[in-house]
Amino acid sequence: MSDAMSGSAVLAGNPAAAPAAGNEGGQGAASPTPAPAPAPGAWYDGIEDGDLKGYVQNKGWKDPVELANGYRNLEKLLGSEKIPMPKGAEDKDGWSRVYDALGRPKSADDYGLQLPEGGNGDFLKAAAGKFHELGLSKAQAAELANWYNEQATGQVGAAQQAQAAKVEQDIQALKGEWGQAWEENVELGRRAARQFGLDQGKLEALENAFGTAEMLKFMSRIGRGLTEHTFESGRSTNSFGLTPEAARQRISSLREDRDWSAKYLGGNADAKAELQRLMEVAYGGQ
Repeated sequence: MSDAMSGSAVLAGNPAAAPAAGNEGGQGAASPTPAPAPAPGAWYDGIEDGDLKGYVQNKGWKDPVELANGYRNLEKLLGSEKIPMPKGAEDKDGWSRVYDALGRPKSADDYGLQLPEGGNGDFLKAAAGKFHELGLSKAQAAELANWYNEQATGQVGAAQQAQAAKVEQDIQALKGEWGQAWEENVELGRRAARQFGLDQGKLEALENAFGTAEMLKFMSRIGRGLTEHTFESGRSTNSFGLTPEAARQRISSLREDRDWSAKYLGGNADAKAELQRLMEVAYGGQ
C-alpha cells in the first residue's frame, strides 16, 4: 500500500507518494509539482482580541515598526511628567498637586499683587489668600486683580460724578432759596466752622450725613446763633445773614414787642438802625 498510490494521498494533495506513469519501481520518475504557497495574511492577524484587532486595522499601521514609532511619538508629545488626577472634589491634596503643577505660587504672598492708589491693603491680602485657595496661577491672579481694579475704578468714578451733580443741584436750589442772603449765610457757616474747629474733613462728614443743602443751613443757623443777640442793655439785634422771609418775620415780632416798640418810638438809635437793616433785607431797600 505504501508503494502504490493511495486514495488518501490523492485526497491529501500529496501526489509525491505515487510513482510517475510508465516508471514502475520509481526509477526514472519525474519531480513532483509543488503545492502553491498560501497567501500571506496581515501582520495583526495573530491578535486574538477582536476589538483590539479591529482598532489596529482601522488605524492603518502597516507593520509593528510603524506602531512602535507612533507610540514613541505620543510619549514625546505628552512628556515624561504626569499629573495624577484627583480622586474627587474632596481630594484636597490631589487638587493641590494639580494647582501647583499648573503654576500656582508656593504662597499667597508670592502673587506680588500691586495695591492701586487709594486701595485697601487688607482687602488685597484677603484676595491673594482666596486666589491661592482656588489654585490660580500668578498670571491668572494678576489678570483678575487688574479686571477688578478697572471695574471698581469705573464704579467709583460714576458715583463721584453723580455725587458732584447732586451737590451742584443742591447749591443752586439753596441759592434761589436764600437769594441776596446767600453770601451772608455762607459766611455765618464759615464762622461756625472756625468757632468749633471743624476742618474740611469734618465738614465733609457732616455733608455726607445731612446732605449739602441741609449741612449749609445747619452751619448757618449755628453761625447766626453766635452773632445774633436781642436788645440787652441798649444793644441791638444783628440781622446779619437773615433771609428776606426771616427778616419780615423779625419785623413782625419786633412790632409786637412792647419794650422794643417803646424804645423805637422813644427815638432809640439802635432800634431805628435795626429796623432799617431788617427793611433792607426784607424788601431790598424799597
